Amino acid sequence: MNKKILVMVALFAMLVVSACNEKKSPVLNETVNSKNITQVSEKITSDAVISNEELNLFVGGLNRLITTDAEYEGKSVGEIIELQKTFLRENLNKQVDDAMLRIAISANHEFKFDGMIPYDTLDISRNYFRYTVTNPTDKEMTNVEGALTFYNVQGTLVKNYPLKSSLLMKEGETIKPGESRTFNMPFENDPKSPRDQTMRNQFKNLRSVWRAVTVEFSDGTKLTTTPPEKEKNAE
Repeated sequence: MNKKILVMVALFAMLVVSACNEKKSPVLNETVNSKNITQVSEKITSDAVISNEELNLFVGGLNRLITTDAEYEGKSVGEIIELQKTFLRENLNKQVDDAMLRIAISANHEFKFDGMIPYDTLDISRNYFRYTVTNPTDKEMTNVEGALTFYNVQGTLVKNYPLKSSLLMKEGETIKPGESRTFNMPFENDPKSPRDQTMRNQFKNLRSVWRAVTVEFSDGTKLTTTPPEKEKNAE
């Protein structure tokens, strides 16, 4: 047998034996409850066998269980650590899925903000937001939904406007492959709102950011992701 292969086999065997002989702290079997939680915590922090990763997982898991009113009493230190590992893994998987969906949504539509058109009469005060959606796919598009957010020069949120193209389309109407469609979405303008007046008076100095959350097609395909945490507008 080739010497290199023998060396690799030997190293692999050593790793397996090392993993099997790895010390496990007896503290992992300690059961946690409201009466002994302080003592158990002291044992964990003073135990040299407990790794920093395990310590972080235990603290994070215990805090999460307590703050979410989940049951932690009667669980062992090891169980709490494993629960936190599972939670973090599932959360990471969701983040990856969400990121992939955002990329897919971005790739399946094109958005262009064309400007804001103020409209005032004796009874009505509105701002019309004109935007163009282009369908770069080979399927008919029925809806593009997201939020158009405006920031001032300091980067502070001014106003967040939800846009949904299907509200401005007739029933059965679609955006054909390769087609660009322009929409005018109306929003009320409140003369007493500082934010609305900033939109009117300082519009040219504001920066707009488009965040799409949903793209739908006539064949039933729907790409949708969780919207970012809502940015509250002051009244």
